[in-house]
Amino acid sequence: MSSPASATGSPTVGPVRLDDTTKAALQQSFEKNFAIAFAGVQTPGSVAYVSVGDEEWISTIGVSNVETQTPVDPEGHGRIGSISKPSPQPPSWTLSKTAS
Repeated sequence: MSSPASATGSPTVGPVRLDDTTKAALQQSFEKNFAIAFAGVQTPGSVAYVSVGDEEWISTIGVSNVETQTPVDPEGHGRIGSISKPSPQPPSWTLSKTAS
C-alpha cells in the first residue's frame, strides 16, 4: 500500500543530515546569497551557522577588520550592532532532503 505522499507524486521527505553533500550545498548557497544580498554594499564579512540535532555547520566569508584584512573568526565575538543588522535582501534557504 502506498503512502498518501507517494500516491500524489509528492516526494517523501526524510530527516535532514549534515553530510558532505548538504554541507557543500550550504556553502554554495551561503556564498551566492552573500554576494547577492550585499552586492554594491561594503560589508566586511559574515558567519553562517546551521544546527541539525547535534550536528553543526559553520562557515565564514570575508574579513572582520577591513584595515588589517583579518579573516572572520567563527569563534570570535561580534559586537551586537554587527550581528543585528538584517540583510538588505534576506536569503531564502531551504534545507530538505528527499528520502530515497
